[in-house]
Amino acid sequence: MLARQQRSRTHNSLRVGFTLIELLMVMAIIAVLAALILPALGSARRAATRAAVQSDMESIGASITQFKVAFGMEPPSSIQLFAPGTAWTHAPSRALIKRMWPQFNFTTSGGLNAAAFNGAPSLTLNGAECLTFFLGGIRGASGALVGFSKNPREPFTEGGSRQGPFFEFQGGYDNTSSKWTGRLVDNFPANGVPEYLDSIPSQTRPLLYFSSYGGTGYRPDNSAAGMLAYFKDGSLKNPYKSDSFQLISPGFDFGLGLLVDLPAEDSTVRIASPIVSPAATTNLVVLSATNVEVDAPVTSDV
Repeated sequence: MLARQQRSRTHNSLRVGFTLIELLMVMAIIAVLAALILPALGSARRAATRAAVQSDMESIGASITQFKVAFGMEPPSSIQLFAPGTAWTHAPSRALIKRMWPQFNFTTSGGLNAAAFNGAPSLTLNGAECLTFFLGGIRGASGALVGFSKNPREPFTEGGSRQGPFFEFQGGYDNTSSKWTGRLVDNFPANGVPEYLDSIPSQTRPLLYFSSYGGTGYRPDNSAAGMLAYFKDGSLKNPYKSDSFQLISPGFDFGLGLLVDLPAEDSTVRIASPIVSPAATTNLVVLSATNVEVDAPVTSDV
């Protein structure tokens, strides 16, 4: 009797844990489940991020429309501002300012702070910088973008009745660290005027903005990249949204093209990777495909 009890206890003690084969089977099952679940979770996160970026861009697009209602035109995507007391020698920029503010005081540069020019006679803004400047307004003493003064001669002064900001950009200027915060950066180029990043984590490049100037035609971005708006073919004569504007996100790989703000008839076009052009010297970006969603880089022959 005692011997049988001892054998029973010994047998039970041997079954307390899993055998090696059972452990390997469990690990294999877990690996299979992970292989099935993790990609789905990654795709869900990517889709959520894409939706957030698109929503943000749609809000910016609505703000551009509000700006147009207020000033009779969409924000320009290239302009040269001149320091107070400096002659406005760039006729196209002078004409744009005059169109938005007919009574603008060019002698005082509309009240723009001379410190913004860092001793230079003028400051040239590219499309990404025009987007934040015209929708956000001037930088106030607190570091926030505070829109424009309703003084028709001095719209670039702080205080008094305001017009804008037309879009609330996430971030501002930190006077303590002398840096822009949040999704506002000053890297393209670093000239004191910020650009805006989309909400993709670790994004490094700003949203691009191009104006068609009321349908008169898209112009090259005057940044160092020298980018162009998206066109439907290689002729550079058939752009998307030919009579309004384009907003372009750099995308998940920080290239040029997660989302292109296209007209309704082309609303299914969404680019998930950059359009790469062999013409590196000009960086022309041309989209020839329509009604597609691209997950791999597309190469243009232009």
